[in-house]
Amino acid sequence: GGRGGDGDDAREGAGAGPGAGAGAPPRGEGPPAAAGASEDLSFREILRFSVPAFGAIICDPVMGFVDTAVVGQVSTLELAALGPNMVIWGAAVFLLNCFVTTTTSRVARAHLAGRADAARRVISDAVWLSAACGAALGAAMYALRSQVFALFGLVGAVAAPARAYYDIRVLSMPGTIMCLALAASCMGRKDSRTPLLVSLFAGLFNLVGDLWCVLGPWRMGAGGASAATCLSIYVAAGAYLWHLHRTVGLDLRVPTWARVRPFVQASGAVVVAAVSPFASGAVDPSAQWPTAASTMHTTGANVTTNNVW
Repeated sequence: GGRGGDGDDAREGAGAGPGAGAGAPPRGEGPPAAAGASEDLSFREILRFSVPAFGAIICDPVMGFVDTAVVGQVSTLELAALGPNMVIWGAAVFLLNCFVTTTTSRVARAHLAGRADAARRVISDAVWLSAACGAALGAAMYALRSQVFALFGLVGAVAAPARAYYDIRVLSMPGTIMCLALAASCMGRKDSRTPLLVSLFAGLFNLVGDLWCVLGPWRMGAGGASAATCLSIYVAAGAYLWHLHRTVGLDLRVPTWARVRPFVQASGAVVVAAVSPFASGAVDPSAQWPTAASTMHTTGANVTTNNVW
């Protein structure tokens, strides 16, 4: 037994020591190869994460293109009502974009530390907070509808289809903010594939809903596009919740203030930074197309803006 151990040690030493044995590689050749392999692996990891993440990000603008294309088949008046609503709801959602930054960073720290319980707690708290904040934002937007329409110049013939879109889109706000937090939870766990799959599924659902509600038997115009968007958002939220509950195990109990405080502290600066773009967008002359231009000009501006964004 002793001889066997000595032989193993000798063989290990012969193969591992620097310069041991005649077949050892020349000094300086080994490290560059290892460094190159490490860089290749790192680049592959970046691509594996960033490509699905990019796909998930562009799905939302694509859904906007689908709404524009389908509603445009009905009338230019219905299409003109989409432009100001896109600005309004884009700015409103951006106000609570803090859930993306805060949730991603907190989940990522817990995930990298190997603290599965902490990650589960953060995700569960984010679900509650995002749903509550989305509901509060939707209620505020509905209560301030007259002021918002006056600010954006939504009067005349375009007001009715714009109101139809607005009133239905209010209902989607809890699900919209939840989707932000749930997608951020997946990203924090280095999972960009799930947001891509959920976004593709929601986009397909939105397309079918647009065809049915706008061009189908219901013929709801801009309101139909809003209904399809609203339903697709809740379908996406349900898919996220199912996936995270299966993989993480959500604990959907109402969080205490001690667990809410870190979100508030980390999100405060982000919310303040988001107020400026919202204010500048609200007074943007392009958002007041209906009062300053004809319906045809409004429609053209809407299509152009959607293509640029």
